[in-house]
Formats: sequence, structure tokens, C-alpha cells
Amino acid sequence: MEDRSKPAEPPVKEAPDCSYVYANNFFLRGSVWDFSILFGQLSRLGDEGIDWHTVVTMPMAAFKILSYYMAINIAVNDAQGEIKVPAKMVPPPPPAPFGEDANDPRNWATYDFGYDLYERYFRTGVPREIRPASLTSPSAPTPEGSGPSAGSPLPQA
Repeated sequence: MEDRSKPAEPPVKEAPDCSYVYANNFFLRGSVWDFSILFGQLSRLGDEGIDWHTVVTMPMAAFKILSYYMAINIAVNDAQGEIKVPAKMVPPPPPAPFGEDANDPRNWATYDFGYDLYERYFRTGVPREIRPASLTSPSAPTPEGSGPSAGSPLPQA
């Protein structure tokens, strides 16, 4: 049986041509195989644009692991003093499923996950959309039965 008590960490040795860049903007795009993160910085030319300068592409599994470690680091830093996000930088809340998508409980579960994360990170108090009563079942979490208290892997704020 594999010992998972302490995962092996690969040695970190930067290549001589390793570069460090600064970014205050990003854009995500994905495909069925991978995600790409484009990094950029507000234009220094004062034209209100963004100078995109770096793209990192990784497979879905690596992106999922990265998001896990990022969530842990955010929780640790928030525990030491909440990371304040200026109001004009807060993204909009996730949209609730609509049309045909509103008939699939999996879409509501995804919405609930996104909403819980949104409120945990930004604490806006935006009301949660309520799924149709016809989709409320033991296998489809309701707003009261979703989120960290229901076994979500998200860290408590």
C-alpha cells in the first residue's frame, strides 16, 4: 500500500532562462483537453487596455490541482487578515441556469458551488437564485444543503 502521509515534493530547480513576470490581469480559456491562462498588465500607455504578455497552458488535471493549492493559500492568507478586493474589481456572481439548462440538477449543483465560492471570496450578499421546486430532490442539493457545511472541499472563511 502506498504511503500518502507525506507526498513527495519534486526538487525545484529553476532553469537558467526562467523568467519572472508581473500580472494584474488574467483571462481563462479552455478546451476539452486543457486550460490556458493569459496574463497581462494594465497598459502603461494610459489607453485603458491590457498588455497581454504570457500564456500558460496546462492539462485539466494539473489545473484542478493548481486550483486546490490556490484555494488553500487564499484561505491561509484570509485567516491572517482578509484579502480585500476593491468593489470595482469584484466579478459578477455566477449566472443561474436558464432555459433548457435549468432542467438539469447538475447545472444547479454547479451554480450552487460557484455561488458558495463567490460569497466566500467576495462577501457581497447577492441573493442566491432558487432552483425550481421540481428539481429539488435528495440527489440535487438545495441552497440550504449545499456548500462547505454539506461536505464541500472548500475551506471555511
